[in-house]
Amino acid sequence: VVVDYSGLILNELNGNSKFIELYNKGSKDIPLEGVYICKDNANDAPVWVCDDRTLAPGQFLLLYSEDVQADYPAHPAALIFHSGLSAKKNVRIQLFNPAGSSIDDFNLTAIAKTASYSRNADGKWAHATATPGAANQESTDYVAGLQ
Repeated sequence: VVVDYSGLILNELNGNSKFIELYNKGSKDIPLEGVYICKDNANDAPVWVCDDRTLAPGQFLLLYSEDVQADYPAHPAALIFHSGLSAKKNVRIQLFNPAGSSIDDFNLTAIAKTASYSRNADGKWAHATATPGAANQESTDYVAGLQ
């Protein structure tokens, strides 16, 4: 069965609270088993590989860094990524399907603010108040270079 990953996106990244949020913007369930994330270099080992779960339309999947795992003891271990995430450093987060094809790519090359980076409804990245696991706050404070 061919899986359509076109609805799966990186939706919010926050280096202060150290989380990455995925979102299913599509109209069908997306099986996530084997979907993975690489940080900074796609040739490095993945920092997170999804277990056997499905993301329903409109559903969020919240991943926390192992750096803050102790702060979220009830958060499932399968939803912890094995890397840090800084609000003060450039970062590249890449999302891949199980076959290794790119699904989405967040490549921040110039830090302007230490706010949360989130996608507006128009798909453009903006600085906004963090909303982990919930709909993003719309913002007109767009992030240069991430449009």
